[in-house]
Amino acid sequence: MKKSFLLSILALSLFALAWCQTSIEINKLPSYMSGNYNSGTHTLDLRWKWLTQIPDICRDYSWPILLDIWSINLWNNKIQAVNSDLSCMPYLQNLDLSYNRISQIANLDKIANLKYLQLAYNNITSISWLTNLKNLQYLDLQYNQILNFSGLSKLPSLGALKTQFNNIARKAQLSGMIEKMKNLKSLTSGSKQTVKNWINKLQNMANQLKK
Repeated sequence: MKKSFLLSILALSLFALAWCQTSIEINKLPSYMSGNYNSGTHTLDLRWKWLTQIPDICRDYSWPILLDIWSINLWNNKIQAVNSDLSCMPYLQNLDLSYNRISQIANLDKIANLKYLQLAYNNITSISWLTNLKNLQYLDLQYNQILNFSGLSKLPSLGALKTQFNNIARKAQLSGMIEKMKNLKSLTSGSKQTVKNWINKLQNMANQLKK
């Protein structure tokens, strides 16, 4: 009984120490991130910061803050390449990199627990690195330059997918891949070529009406 009581006191002491350390570390955040970290929502909000690359979060932050970041929003910056290793945040589940200029991606496959990934409105041509994200549930790839989506069939947890407005070489390829994705419940697909075809059809109809 006495041993159990002492263990409980020790656990509470460690929790209190970690909480105090978190409060201290928040005051030591880099100036460019000041005011952008919300401990209540576990979110690091870096939207509209004119960033040309992802900050070295693993260097600038320290434990236990890295354990407390579950979501990072880098929406609408000027990032061209993703090279940063974000695996130092074991509970990171949501990453938004939409509306950037990204054409090269590395190291994102190291985020083992990533569940939600937004990469819309970029210049991405290849997604071969995605196959290691086994816990990914939501993926937004719309408005990119992707030709081959075959690797998506290796994502067993994927339930929602957006691929519209890409340079899909063969629509049949995408359809065949989707059939293999047993957990996929939501799909928004299309291509630039599809849109062009509809525009041509509308123009032909307009020309017929003029005659």
